Amino acid sequence: MLLKALVYSLLQSPKKDMTNVTNITKCSFIPLLTLMLLAVPVSAITELNYFQTDSRYEYHIELLALAMEKTLNQDGPYLLAPYVREVTQLRGLQQLDKNLGVNIAFLAASQKREKRFLPVKIPILRGILGYRVFLIRELSAAKFEKVNSISQLKESFVAGFGSHWADMEILTSNDIPVVGNVK
Repeated sequence: MLLKALVYSLLQSPKKDMTNVTNITKCSFIPLLTLMLLAVPVSAITELNYFQTDSRYEYHIELLALAMEKTLNQDGPYLLAPYVREVTQLRGLQQLDKNLGVNIAFLAASQKREKRFLPVKIPILRGILGYRVFLIRELSAAKFEKVNSISQLKESFVAGFGSHWADMEILTSNDIPVVGNVK
């Protein structure tokens, strides 16, 4: 199984500069690779390609790897690999939608996402993703102490959010002023 993943990763990696390799090595490598390919059906490997590569997603990736390890006997080998380039969430979701190098993503649920993609409804964070912490600058604390209603909050402040976070739609649909970033 490890051999299958190794062969597959060799096939997917960029071509190496072989100018310093002797002709004997080149000639012996090609038949060996051919024999290995004949013995290993590459299509038997389940590819899982994700675009979310920063440290916030380590838990998700490790949990997915553990699940895949636990199902090796019934489902066969897998290759868990990051998308080749760093992309924004919007671009990653477009790649997922068009099946262009990405076929799995770790997202908060929303009705729009559940219609667009196939959701796996297992609460791997046990609901903690739904908790929100209101962060303010220490210099603004006195202003926030005077807020006693949602209407006062709406009139006096603008929330900062990730543009592609599922909560962004909740805030905007409730007329809460929001500024988002592109990542």
